[in-house]
Amino acid sequence: MAREVVVVVGSAHPENIGVQVVGELKKLGVPASRGLFEEKTFADGEKYVRLEKASGLANKDFFIIQSVHTPSKPGEKHFLQLLHLISAAKANGAHSVHVVMPYYAYGRQERVSKPGEAEVAQTIFNAIKGAGADSVSAVDVHAPHAMPAGLKNVMPTDLWLKELAKMGFKPEDTVVFAGDKGALPRVNALADKSGASIAKADKIRPEHDKCFLVGFSGDVNKRFVLSLDDILSTGGTFGHSAKELKRRGARKVYGFITHLVGVGKAWSRLEKAKVDAVFVTDSLPLEGRKLSSWDKRRVERLLKSRKLRIVPIAPLLAKTIAERAKGK
Repeated sequence: MAREVVVVVGSAHPENIGVQVVGELKKLGVPASRGLFEEKTFADGEKYVRLEKASGLANKDFFIIQSVHTPSKPGEKHFLQLLHLISAAKANGAHSVHVVMPYYAYGRQERVSKPGEAEVAQTIFNAIKGAGADSVSAVDVHAPHAMPAGLKNVMPTDLWLKELAKMGFKPEDTVVFAGDKGALPRVNALADKSGASIAKADKIRPEHDKCFLVGFSGDVNKRFVLSLDDILSTGGTFGHSAKELKRRGARKVYGFITHLVGVGKAWSRLEKAKVDAVFVTDSLPLEGRKLSSWDKRRVERLLKSRKLRIVPIAPLLAKTIAERAKGK
């Protein structure tokens, strides 16, 4: 029997995700409630955070859903807020404190490639653990092999399987595609669970904004192809891959992207991309992004045409919390 769980949502994500997660937890048999907090800024600019109903935390597991940076709500204030919340929960008697990150920001700064750089991904993890977090989980981190030991990487495979089931995909007609070596763990996980076959390639970049696929293996001719990746940033790599898959005879190409960062020419490229639909989670909400008027129209058209489809991440977060609460 799991202890009662308290779920707090930090300011990097909309409050309704907390409502959704608590609802999913109850379906999973985990007693859960939402936690709230007060935040204000003092005259000198320092931040203040106070948990509401803190006296009721004793013997409860406290979960914080927070990313330290998102495109719609950038800024390191989310990181500081997270540390405040961990400290406050510990100080007020929570049995355990856990951090669940829909998006592990700075995950692409996981190693030093030039003298003078920092391993920021490791530093963030160390600070969270140092503040008192008993565990840290994150959805589909960029480079799992280079992430800190102790960070639980939560794969979105089950979310994609549900979408495929809705669309009536048949394994014998389906190929899961990895556009580079980094995508292989994600591709293997989905192929193993779905029974689909695999195609793969690697990419070379002769220039910053150009990409070519090399070493292609696997048959995509007349098949439904699922192109998997963790992040879509500018959309350049994704667009090149889709074009090559169609050139090789793919019947339809679907993108399955965990985190839609969407910067630069991403929205224009998505609209022009040779894909039939792109599925993305709401780990990085579209609401609140500072887009140009042209890009706002592009997003509206993508959503209206269902070329862009948003998959709620709340069930995955709830499953992660439930497993931790039950000691799995």
